[in-house]
This record gives sequence, structure tokens and C-alpha cells, in this order.
Amino acid sequence: MELDLSPKAPSVALARWAVEGLGSGLPPAVREDVGLLVSELVSNCIRHAQLRDLDSITLGLRISGDMVRVDVADHGRGFDAPSGPLHQPEPSEDGLGLFLVEALSDRWGIIRNGITRVWFEKDF
Repeated sequence: MELDLSPKAPSVALARWAVEGLGSGLPPAVREDVGLLVSELVSNCIRHAQLRDLDSITLGLRISGDMVRVDVADHGRGFDAPSGPLHQPEPSEDGLGLFLVEALSDRWGIIRNGITRVWFEKDF
């Protein structure tokens, strides 16, 4: 499934709805984790990518065997990938999104090639 989202706050709920649409393809606990991570990544795009109203965020969801893969991509300003393990930010700091992706997914990464794509995979 692939979905283009606007860079507006209601897109976070729409992205979560898309995860719920995977239905029985995912165990409930995995669906909850994936929904949380998708929300965090789409929120990051909206908050940090400096997208214009006509830009879009692309959400890709794919179940393959006993694994779900998620890609969230945008044409925004991008960011540098972390160089090592992420540490939980202080409560007063931003930055929980990628920390959660690292903590809750089995594999993840960032690809920058004209767009910024954050992907993760979760086994079940």
C-alpha cells in the first residue's frame, strides 16, 4: 500500500488509519507499534522537513511473510543520519521519534538521494 499525504497535522491520523487498514495481516501488538512509529515519522516530516502545501509525504506499507516494512519519504530539507545508537532524549527535548523507531523496530535506516526516506522493518 502506498499513500500520499499532505504536510498537515490531519495526515498523522490518516497514516495511522492506513496502518489499521492492514487489519488481520498484523498481530495487534505489532500493529500498535507500527502505528506509533508511522505517527512519529509523519509528524517529523510535518514539523521538520519545511514542506510547502503542495508537497507530499509518501507512506509505504508492505507485509511480506512475517515482516512489515514501512517507508516514509518527503522532498524536504533532509537531515543527517545519526552516527551511532540513539539515546532517549530528556523529557524537555524533541527527538523521540527516531529513538522510538530504533527501540521498537527490528531494522531501520535513512536513505537520502534527492528525497529523505526513513524506513523500518518489524518482524512478527
